[in-house]
Amino acid sequence: MMHLRRYHYVSTCYVAGKREGVIRESDLRHEAGFRNYYEESKYLAELEVDALKADLPLTIHRPSVVCGDSVTGETAKYDGIYYLINYLLRIPRWLSLFNIGNRKVSLNLVPVDFVVQAMAALARDERAIGKTVQLADPAPLTTHELFNSIARTINGRGSRLTLPAPLVRFSLSLPPSPAITGLPHNGVPYFFLKQTYDTAQAHELLAPHGLQCPSFSTYVSAIVEFAAAHPKL
Repeated sequence: MMHLRRYHYVSTCYVAGKREGVIRESDLRHEAGFRNYYEESKYLAELEVDALKADLPLTIHRPSVVCGDSVTGETAKYDGIYYLINYLLRIPRWLSLFNIGNRKVSLNLVPVDFVVQAMAALARDERAIGKTVQLADPAPLTTHELFNSIARTINGRGSRLTLPAPLVRFSLSLPPSPAITGLPHNGVPYFFLKQTYDTAQAHELLAPHGLQCPSFSTYVSAIVEFAAAHPKL
């Protein structure tokens, strides 16, 4: 350990589990519970790593929901926002009419190239030693706005009617829903998660490197076009 120069650990914003409200980069311990073992295992692992901050030159990175490259749209997997993209690609003209998003809940998205560039920059920045940084969008769109942004990209127009959130959640939780919508039951809670991720520390560290998370509206076309051109990865 004497010659260890830096230790970078990749965690996730979802160590916050079922907590609601603003999640700060300094927040970690809680008893709110978790939606799945992925969240819980990442939380327990981060507890172990966080305890080493006094002894090791480490930085903890917490990305939010990672999607494709903001320029090329390329991705290695379809989950997160791609459930909604692929749902709308099925029957764009009709499905885009009925917005299944929520005006009160946001889905925090970050393109993979931003995450990679941010981590590469902080790997060489000694100011990041001992810090936890949330690599997230400081101004995420609501799921209602995300739906319209994707619908306009695919179909040239947004929705005409917004379905009630309780009805949408109930419908998505029904047994036949995954086969119809493409959204697995374990993904449903993330579209109704009332969490906001503070990025003050990330901004302070990344601003000198000229890095900031781009708005979803600036790269939605790239990821939608990639998904449309590659139905299967």
